[in-house]
Amino acid sequence: MSGSSNIILRAENAASGGAGPLSVACEDRALTLIYGDEGCGKNILLRMLGLLEVPACGEIFFRDASTRELSGEARAGLRNLHFGYLFAEPFLLPSLSVVENIAMPLLKISVVSSDEARSRTQEVLDFIGLPNAMEYTVDELSMFEQHKVALARALVNRPAVLIVENIDTALDGDDLLRFVEYLQRARTEFGTTPVVTALSEVSVPTADCVIRIANGVIPEDSNAVVKKGDAAA
Repeated sequence: MSGSSNIILRAENAASGGAGPLSVACEDRALTLIYGDEGCGKNILLRMLGLLEVPACGEIFFRDASTRELSGEARAGLRNLHFGYLFAEPFLLPSLSVVENIAMPLLKISVVSSDEARSRTQEVLDFIGLPNAMEYTVDELSMFEQHKVALARALVNRPAVLIVENIDTALDGDDLLRFVEYLQRARTEFGTTPVVTALSEVSVPTADCVIRIANGVIPEDSNAVVKKGDAAA
């Protein structure tokens, strides 16, 4: 298959466990939504795209480079440098301050200078609208604010790809729509490519690319399916 400079992430005939073949491409800085009922295979696909799981067959490409034969260490290196992760629960550490939660990837993964860590942390705090978060503990935040802090932590390394799992599990109504707005802004302000799973298409109404999964496969009429010999976003 020929690559394309605007495709940052793609799966070709990938499958895991009992799921059927899944082929999809994610365009650089486009918000991609993968949706379907519980157990349809969307989160398996998301984990494979996020290099958290190796497909049983097929290939996962990141910037036109295959990741299938990478060692565990090399995959971890790619994840640390180029991927951010946001799960249905914030998973913030109450023993740490809000600022420490956000800065953790910088101190444990990037090993940047203290000045750079402070600058980047303040940048994402401003982005989520909590510039004075250093005054708060995790327990003092609302659930929506905790999700925003988790987003800031995922963005602090300025990832090329932002993996967002089950966005409509813990958020709904206005909070969900506001959170989607942050994802849209992250595309331009941090140059990231959000890839999101949800139960319903209406959960992310502003998605640039919408992929439906049913029974472990993507319907043939999906405009996100990777056709043989071509990469179509």
